[in-house]
Amino acid sequence: MTAYRITRLPWEISAAVLLLVVFLIGVRIMLTKIWREKTESIDALCLVIAGGIGGILLILFGPGMTTIKGLLLCGILMYASLSDLEKREVPDYVSVMILILALVNFNTSNLPSMLIGAAMVFVPQMVIAVTRPERSVGGADIKISTAAAFLLGAQSGLFALIVGLTLAVVTMLILSRTD
Repeated sequence: MTAYRITRLPWEISAAVLLLVVFLIGVRIMLTKIWREKTESIDALCLVIAGGIGGILLILFGPGMTTIKGLLLCGILMYASLSDLEKREVPDYVSVMILILALVNFNTSNLPSMLIGAAMVFVPQMVIAVTRPERSVGGADIKISTAAAFLLGAQSGLFALIVGLTLAVVTMLILSRTD
């Protein structure tokens, strides 16, 4: 049995560390622009989450386009969630930014899967929003999840929707028990 070793060149390690540091600085700048008042607990939590996600992406994919796209997506989604927490609304350009990110390093053979993924996420959410508005998610949630499904493709987009909605239900059950 042959043992495989993960070897990285020194410039790859340096690029990975630099990429993570630039990402964390960007998250910090975003936090100071969104949160005018001092909220060290949320600030620290966001930096820890961003650092963890960045580290995981670098370990899984190394310094490359997948990692850069993952870090950008993480930053966009973090901005959306912080904006939602502060203003109770998410700007329309957030979903457009995710769509643009989907076209970075784009492979045309993935387009059918991307379109099917977006449709599989959009249609059920829109049907629920129209028929049962009191039980639906918001418009920004629908736009962002559809754009994310377009980015991820059919299988991964549907999986992300199922996991996200399951986590939302579990979180709401826990929060309703604590009240």
